[in-house]
Amino acid sequence: MMIAEEESLKERLIKSISVCQKELNTLCSELHVEPFQEEGETTILQLEKDLRTQVELMRKQKKERKQELKLLQEQDQELCEILCMPHYDIDSASVPSLEELNQFRQHVTTLRETKASRREEFVSIKRQIILCMEELDHTPDTSFERDVVCEDEDAFCLSLENIATLQKLLRQVLSSQIMP
Repeated sequence: MMIAEEESLKERLIKSISVCQKELNTLCSELHVEPFQEEGETTILQLEKDLRTQVELMRKQKKERKQELKLLQEQDQELCEILCMPHYDIDSASVPSLEELNQFRQHVTTLRETKASRREEFVSIKRQIILCMEELDHTPDTSFERDVVCEDEDAFCLSLENIATLQKLLRQVLSSQIMP
């Protein structure tokens, strides 16, 4: 009876090892990492335990990468809307590699820097326009002028086109100020 129990346990362990190895291979493929290799000789029981531990670690890595991907995509979407730029192209269905995440992080950092520099330029030009309009006793005529003068700075779309239009408006207001 004890032998039968041992055989049954051995079969369950072998089955569990097989299931773990399949899942581990799938996870390794999804995470773009080398397959787990057991070092040295171990017992079936130890091998099964090591594989389960490895599977849990890989599941955790997968979950963390997917969470970071989601967070980066949310940040990318918000920044791209403000800057009127296309979204970063990454497959959200698969698990990103560490390299892909790193590139995405760098992209989001670049977008933040772009937003900061465009916002700084917008604020500077806006102040100049407002000062010039005040000196001329000019009230904003067009919807764009009203948006620039009255709108919340954070709500302004910081596209290159809007910045260029803003610079053009500043030149127009300055030329009006110079001409009697």
